[in-house]
Amino acid sequence: MKNILFLIIVLFLSAPLFAQDENFNIFGAGARAAGMGSAFIGLADDATAISWNPAGLVQLVRPEISVVGKLNFAQYNFDYPYNPAQNTYQSNNFANFLFGSIVYPVKVSDNQFSFGVCYQKVTDNYYDYTFPNHSSKRTGGLSTLSGSASVSLGSVFSIGFTTNYWLGGGSFTYTNIDPTQNYSNNITKISGINFIIGTLFDFSSLNFPMKLGLTAKTPFTLKHDYTYTDPTEVFDYYDNISMPVMIGCGVSFRVNDNLLLAADYEYRAWKNKTDVLGLKDSYSQVISNMSDMNENLNQFRVGLEYSIIARNLVIPLRIGYRNDPTLEASSSVNNNVTTYDKTEIGDILTFGIGASFARLSVDAAYEYRISKDRKRNFDLSEYSYDYTAKYNNFMLSTIVYF
Repeated sequence: MKNILFLIIVLFLSAPLFAQDENFNIFGAGARAAGMGSAFIGLADDATAISWNPAGLVQLVRPEISVVGKLNFAQYNFDYPYNPAQNTYQSNNFANFLFGSIVYPVKVSDNQFSFGVCYQKVTDNYYDYTFPNHSSKRTGGLSTLSGSASVSLGSVFSIGFTTNYWLGGGSFTYTNIDPTQNYSNNITKISGINFIIGTLFDFSSLNFPMKLGLTAKTPFTLKHDYTYTDPTEVFDYYDNISMPVMIGCGVSFRVNDNLLLAADYEYRAWKNKTDVLGLKDSYSQVISNMSDMNENLNQFRVGLEYSIIARNLVIPLRIGYRNDPTLEASSSVNNNVTTYDKTEIGDILTFGIGASFARLSVDAAYEYRISKDRKRNFDLSEYSYDYTAKYNNFMLSTIVYF
């Protein structure tokens, strides 16, 4: 029998499904928010507030149903400075159902209550790489089923809560020209529960057109169960990720009837958060920091919306920007010792447009992301490479009012 602990170490370093190579920029959904750079904590005025800032749901005065879909177009460049024959350009295109929700507002005396449920595809792990001597394919991702409730306490302040039940699945398959090297990982279960606590201060009743939102996402353990298979054996193992507390604040300011500005900041406490891999029914474990640099991450999001107002139609135009910090960093391996250099932080530009009628709103958004170069140096060997990724994403939302 192979050294199973060694296999886990290899899996952990080379082919994690939900660890460092996953983009854990976890936030809300919706094409309107996306078009504004995802600066929505201090606005949160439609059904997607369940995932951004549940306190914002009290702004809804009639029931809403919303659905969101997304098209992803990704390009990856792998450049091998010591083995140019291995240079590869990869392109992956795929679509997914991103979000669906129902929100029902109720007014009791002078207080506004809102209740909602939603499904969100939080991450999509799909890729399909083909190299001269091998290929690798990953599917699946993380999703949540959520319930939310909010209440206004006076004309300025509201508070809301969302409970997220985490689930999902997926697989990783590695295929080599030498079939004895083939292996696969299949996720048999994902579980976890966390909460979003949100508050919103709406100063418009005081003749000041600004809103301030504050959110906290509670820490939790995101648990995965896997089955590993290769030509000689099959075994089960687990992967437990310590998800951090995430604190966000956002502000929106309505300059006039046409122009709206928004900005968000979110702090993610990834320092000392770990990924624990272990065999089931065994004490064998591999523990590693989730962040290559073992540091906290900060995200900034800004956007604006300019609305063209006609008699029976409103056409909003949107633009935004956000940075995209990741858990990965450039690295070098010398004499089997890994050192890290700098965290990869991408940049995302966003654009959006919409059309709002009496009982229907349709919004579309485009996101363009380019990552900074990420380098992997292995004793200056032929396995060293530089990696650059570009993403073009299109999003479409529909909201129906009742």
